[in-house]
Amino acid sequence: MNDAEVNSMLKYFPAQSLLHSLDARAKIIALIALTALFVFLPLAYSALALPFALALWVTSRIPLRKILEQKFLLLVALAPFVFRLAYEKSFYVGALAGAFNACYALGIILLAELFVFTTRNADARRALLFFRVPKRVAFEFALALQALPLLQEKVLRVRIAQQSRGGRTRDSFALLNPVLHGIFLRARKLAIALESRGFDAERL
Repeated sequence: MNDAEVNSMLKYFPAQSLLHSLDARAKIIALIALTALFVFLPLAYSALALPFALALWVTSRIPLRKILEQKFLLLVALAPFVFRLAYEKSFYVGALAGAFNACYALGIILLAELFVFTTRNADARRALLFFRVPKRVAFEFALALQALPLLQEKVLRVRIAQQSRGGRTRDSFALLNPVLHGIFLRARKLAIALESRGFDAERL
């Protein structure tokens, strides 16, 4: 596993920036407010979500290469573009609307990723509890954030293992079985560990 693959994982990225120092509660409110704003804006203006997210990304001091390393973002951009291109009768209108939709989708995703990259799991959980989110939901949310990089690492390790055995590294179905097996095995071990310690999310 090379450094680029490790650095592309979706997890907290330590840095000295204003976004990192902001309270998690303020970031949650800002994320919800911005998402709602871009949803209700006209399509042409909602596309401003992307340049706005990129501007925030620069101020966060997180390397821009982390965006380029996320290949799934290309699919996120292509899907709405192709859909609108096929839906509209005019190629020009479809291409323009598709570009706006792609910018909007990418912008919202990058804003959500900024929250993950600049917020520690414990801070996110405490912020959710402050907003009266049920303790069990807050714990599950924090656990999901913690599991994201582990899931990415599992996919990378399976891909490397299959490549070393001469398998097809681009075959999604070949990756699915061992990855799902690893996920369910980890979930089972975690559940047993929590149960054996008498864990109760409501007592957090």
